[in-house]
Amino acid sequence: MKIFLYAVLVLLVLVVFAVGFVLVPAHLQIRNLDIEIPALEEIQALEVSEMDMPQVITFVTTAEQGSGTGAIGHVGVLVTWLSGKQLLIDTGMDNEAAIAFGKPMETLLGADPTEAYGPVEEILGEDINEIEGILFTHLHSDHTQGMTTLCAAMESPATIYQTSQQAEQQNHLTAGGQQLVDSSSCKRSILNGELIKSIEGFPGVFAIAAGGHTPGSTVIVVLTKNQTSIFSGDLTNAIANVRNNEGKGWLYSNLIVPENTVLLGAWRSWLKSADEAEGLSVFPAHDIGHMRQSDIIELK
Repeated sequence: MKIFLYAVLVLLVLVVFAVGFVLVPAHLQIRNLDIEIPALEEIQALEVSEMDMPQVITFVTTAEQGSGTGAIGHVGVLVTWLSGKQLLIDTGMDNEAAIAFGKPMETLLGADPTEAYGPVEEILGEDINEIEGILFTHLHSDHTQGMTTLCAAMESPATIYQTSQQAEQQNHLTAGGQQLVDSSSCKRSILNGELIKSIEGFPGVFAIAAGGHTPGSTVIVVLTKNQTSIFSGDLTNAIANVRNNEGKGWLYSNLIVPENTVLLGAWRSWLKSADEAEGLSVFPAHDIGHMRQSDIIELK
């Protein structure tokens, strides 16, 4: 019996050591990033002519999963200009990956089975050839897994635009996403320069290195005629977390996904102010209920 207990103790020590070996560097990395949050007034001052700005924002749902706190969506957001040119924010997942991604939430949290609707190229068909640019709010697999088949299906592969932080700062949960970017048939471009980064050829779309959730988390701002939309990725799980200033809990932010909770708190305050400001709307990536209640049209 003593030998058994000793073996269990040794195993637990090894598990703790292994977890620490992975998590401690990731926590140190995300806490030491040099991140500056722009003043909200800088967002409100952004301008682009009405003829040049995007005309409409739509989205496609690659999968969704019901839970006690509402549906979790895995979406790709399409920004469209007058010429028909499009930019895609996040690529979602294919059916197999979406179902596998949802299994732990079924088992541990009692969530519903994932409903998978197909990858972006299946939902949009030949219209994917209008997509000329791709941005990622961050590189977790549920936001990036669909890029490989999407890029391969395009007649002329789009360009993936990334902040230098997203392309260069990886941890154990985002390295796979960057490998997909590097190995895809899509072209790649790094956004450098100012705090609020414009994307050449896509007037009215701006990227801000945000950190907090992952080292490469990125806030994406889109100007249309009547609204400025802020796509905040997974800085929060839902719009209610923004409005109520709710974090994700100690277990999630420390053991599941290494987050900078102080920086995320600052971003929540910023996003709350943005969501309350006239003409601005905030869209967390997975809050599909909030997106469906907005003026953003879902394509099916």
